[in-house]
Amino acid sequence: MNWLKFAKDKRENFSGKKPRVLLVSLPDMWGMTEEDLRPLREIAEVDWVQTKHITERELGKRCEGYDYLMLNMDPMPFPDPNKLDKLTEVFYKFPGVRGLKGINVDMTDADFFSPGIAKRLGITLQDSPDTTTESVAESALTEILLHARNRHLAYVDVVKDRDVECRKSLDLKGKVAGVIGKGHIGSRVGTFLEALGMRVMYHDVDPRRGGKDSLEAIFREACVVSIHIPCHQPHTNKSNEGLIGKELLGMCRDLILVNLATDIIVDIDALKGALDGGRIRGYSVESGRRETESLRRYENVHISPCSYDSDESVANVKRVWIRNMISAIQGSPENVWI
Repeated sequence: MNWLKFAKDKRENFSGKKPRVLLVSLPDMWGMTEEDLRPLREIAEVDWVQTKHITERELGKRCEGYDYLMLNMDPMPFPDPNKLDKLTEVFYKFPGVRGLKGINVDMTDADFFSPGIAKRLGITLQDSPDTTTESVAESALTEILLHARNRHLAYVDVVKDRDVECRKSLDLKGKVAGVIGKGHIGSRVGTFLEALGMRVMYHDVDPRRGGKDSLEAIFREACVVSIHIPCHQPHTNKSNEGLIGKELLGMCRDLILVNLATDIIVDIDALKGALDGGRIRGYSVESGRRETESLRRYENVHISPCSYDSDESVANVKRVWIRNMISAIQGSPENVWI
């Protein structure tokens, strides 16, 4: 036992001084109530700011005097609409931010939060993994089947007064699918595709997960590719921005590409080239940055609604997010982004 730490913890416990937590979220985010926060309020002073909009400068100023930041990222705009991070060096320069012990986010990964800067400053960063697995995996399968059957294009035909009786489709049984990222969501998507009778190839940076197929092999062989990786890799903080670029997209033919991870993982210019060249049968991505919105002109691009908004996922995120904060205050933080 670390007796110095034990003695310090004892002094803090007897001092009666509770750590201060700044909780920032959209109004009614995750259906959170004061009753949900009751276990956290028993061990910490919690100031809950509910707002529809806050900049990183405003947030940085608000952090003064707090020990922890519990953050829902939805009220925050992208400072640069064509870049990834919502929390940049602008946020991390504020003295109140540099004095934080930890930042606890309600996302499954640390995308948008510049985890490399947090690590350099010694700020513990917690995320909420495996909370939306079923919702996102089922949404990915929906997008794949959407493009395979082209059902959504019938609505385009109606608007343009074109015949909607028949749309050429693709049978998936017996064909090859590629899953990039064999974590919770990627593994679940692979299970669904195998159940459809597809042969699934996996790529993952962690060989222990069994994703040993190369990206090149996947894009040469697969008719379906589904992306389930963070933009910042754990342990290394290496960026996956633009990972799927011109070389890989030049290898595919009639590909269904689904990206319900982070839009910036797919190089936008290379993607447009593949769409214009007829190499992409269909592409799905969630709305977000300005570059993504420019894809709406393509009929075979589906800008999908958010992939995680089910009652089950909402309950999971709320539970893990609050539990993370309690674990950090108690000295054994869970779900730490390495």
